[in-house]
Amino acid sequence: KLGHKKRALPPPADDDEAPEKVSRAEAIKASLVHAVKETPRAYARLFCPGGGDPDRPSASGAYVFYICFRRACRQNYTSFKSFFLGVVCLYIAIGFVLGALFTAGPEAPNVLGGYPLDICRTQYPELQGSCLDLQSNDYVTTIMTVLFIFIALSAATSASTFGCEKPQYWRECSVGLNTPAYFFAKVAADMPLCFVSIFALWAPFAAIFVTPMAPGDLFVALWLLNIFGYFSGYFISFFLPYRYCGLAAVAWSVWWGILFCGITLSMHSASQLKFLFYISPCFWFMNAYFNASTYHPYKRVREGRAKGEAYFMGVTRYASSYSLLVNFSSSLGWLILINFCLLFLDLWIITTTNVHKKK
Repeated sequence: KLGHKKRALPPPADDDEAPEKVSRAEAIKASLVHAVKETPRAYARLFCPGGGDPDRPSASGAYVFYICFRRACRQNYTSFKSFFLGVVCLYIAIGFVLGALFTAGPEAPNVLGGYPLDICRTQYPELQGSCLDLQSNDYVTTIMTVLFIFIALSAATSASTFGCEKPQYWRECSVGLNTPAYFFAKVAADMPLCFVSIFALWAPFAAIFVTPMAPGDLFVALWLLNIFGYFSGYFISFFLPYRYCGLAAVAWSVWWGILFCGITLSMHSASQLKFLFYISPCFWFMNAYFNASTYHPYKRVREGRAKGEAYFMGVTRYASSYSLLVNFSSSLGWLILINFCLLFLDLWIITTTNVHKKK
């Protein structure tokens, strides 16, 4: 009390005095104000950690990234023999098997257009629409299986990046690990593996399964889809034990690669689920693939006497029926945006999970 008098402060409450009562509304208001003020600061410290104490300065983010990246590369690429046999040869074999499987029929995959307009006009009015539609499109129906396999393979592979070393991660977090630097180091170490695996799979597959789509365009689209699979594996491993990640990767690929690719379930038939189509990378991949393999080659005659005339009238009807109306470059742009959003979501989850365990 003497100290309070010297500083012209009111005397402190005695121990036996009853504490001041605060209403529930005031307590909730104080908690909200504290959360609004402190939450941004806490997140700022997590995403941009300081230099530590002056007596014991911590390592910079760039140095932590270098250390974690070097360690991750040693984990992923132990020897050239294991990398060549376990990645290159394996994915080349998968590409050959898929290409041979999808071309095993008596005829090569192709697009079969609708019947001529003068024939369809003689049909019943209820049948004229289906008469003009594409009778078959082997390119689109085949690539759906590829989507499912690609996403399941990449997600199951990348789930081990963070899923296999959770105890080590939390142990290092307790002594001040820079989580964003660690996360980006692990992702950067996985990117060469992502590129080489899809290249080894694409080369034999594109050589056997020939479409009007340029091979380079197909590679870029599959590579972006493979990146989504890797980011999906990170996302799955943050929530599930590693032993369940393989099964979850298959379910994840069924959800996006089959249900919401835009073909099995069209956007028109499930208009209440439009949001899921818009955030589905497989839907945008199908837009790009359909535009490059079917819509652009078969919409109009490219050369000869009939140049500029309609080739297959059913192509436009097919695109409208399945909402595959976005061109190739714009579809890839949406696919890149989804990948960046998923990468940021992965970073947010790993950085803000169990903050109390991080120093």
